[in-house]
Amino acid sequence: MLRTAWNALRIGDLVVVHDTRDAQMNLLAGVVEEIQTMRGTNDIGIRVEPEGHPSRILRPARQIVHLVPATADEECWRCEAIEARLDTVGALPTDSA
Repeated sequence: MLRTAWNALRIGDLVVVHDTRDAQMNLLAGVVEEIQTMRGTNDIGIRVEPEGHPSRILRPARQIVHLVPATADEECWRCEAIEARLDTVGALPTDSA
């Protein structure tokens, strides 16, 4: 996320966060819960509820967070890798026997 968009986040904004605990870096839905304004880049707390785990507040780097809905001008190598992986899985031949 660009710094200007990051610093413009408000409590209640919906975002998605790449899960750094997951080797695949899949996305978790989240909501902005805390904002500490700082010079340069704000400190943002995002509440996520990973499947099968209690909700918790993350303080991720802005580079692993995306707005909901996603903006078309934002590029993310993590999202591109997830998309490529899904395309590859979808392209596998199926056993029709």
